[in-house]
Amino acid sequence: MSELKPIIATEKKLERESGVELLRILAACGVIVLHYNYYGGALSSAQGLNYGVLSLLESATAVSVNIFLLISGYFSCTRKSVSVAKAIRLLAQVIGFQLATNILSGIHGHNIRLRSLLASLLPLNYYVTFYLVLYLLSPYLHKLLGELSRSELKRLLLLLFGVFSLYQCAVDVLERMAGRELMGMSPVALHGGQSGYTVVNFLLVYCIGACLRLSEPPKRLSLPLCLGGYALCTLLVWLWSFADASVAWAYCNPILILEAVFLFLAALKINFQSKIVNILAKSSFTCYLLNIPLVVRVGAAVASTKSAPLMLIHLLVSVIGIYLLCWVVDIVYTAITCKAFAALEQKLPSYGTEG
Repeated sequence: MSELKPIIATEKKLERESGVELLRILAACGVIVLHYNYYGGALSSAQGLNYGVLSLLESATAVSVNIFLLISGYFSCTRKSVSVAKAIRLLAQVIGFQLATNILSGIHGHNIRLRSLLASLLPLNYYVTFYLVLYLLSPYLHKLLGELSRSELKRLLLLLFGVFSLYQCAVDVLERMAGRELMGMSPVALHGGQSGYTVVNFLLVYCIGACLRLSEPPKRLSLPLCLGGYALCTLLVWLWSFADASVAWAYCNPILILEAVFLFLAALKINFQSKIVNILAKSSFTCYLLNIPLVVRVGAAVASTKSAPLMLIHLLVSVIGIYLLCWVVDIVYTAITCKAFAALEQKLPSYGTEG
């Protein structure tokens, strides 16, 4: 009988251990590292040993976005309704931070442009856009997944992973080998998988998280095995990046997805409770939204030309400093907006599949 229906978690909210909350902090810090390398110019400025170190860190932290999606899928997969107010709150936070950042940058540079301020009123954030699509569809997606047996869940997962990760990655590799775009072969879009920056990849990783919860991950995967799997995948992605970084670091890369899964499973096995970790983890989304304007001002490109130890110290101090600053901003922002959003929550209805 257990094969006919998945092991559905109870409707009671699943409490998150601090191991998962710590993973949220690490994922947000990983995003800072990625942006330190890209927007800060560290990776493009580094040479020799410094490039090797930074590219290894890139390979280790490129799982960050997928980690956020795995967490969402795992802990939300039994939710039967969604709050319209939450969707509005996310959009308002994106717009509010964009507007504040542009105003402060304009004041600092003595050049506030009306066009830039108007552009700030648009929610220009791919992660939030794709996430909200999943969020608004999630009650119906959860109901469909909940109707599948354990074996059917596994087949669905293998099909999604095979088509949108393995096959898509193979197409990307063939394009590099052919030296031209193979339009029409990608299962994601006309112009390929777009390095995983698509709602298709979001859906895939979200479903992986949900299926891990509904069908239960193998108990034989101990913490050392999970960490070892993460380390091995990181090493493979790093070695691949020297041949083709754009494919190796694509979010839809199957090795990168497995890397994220191993790290997530490791976090699930670390059972502890910490008020400090739980409090700091609440600022992970704010850190995701705010880190780029801060990263571009820390001098990453210059630091990457120094000795490797100095570069790593600069990177570590930058990551910790940026996260803590975002934590303070999050506290202030929450204090200012909490009452308004609480009132909005009461006025706007939720919708879903209940009843």
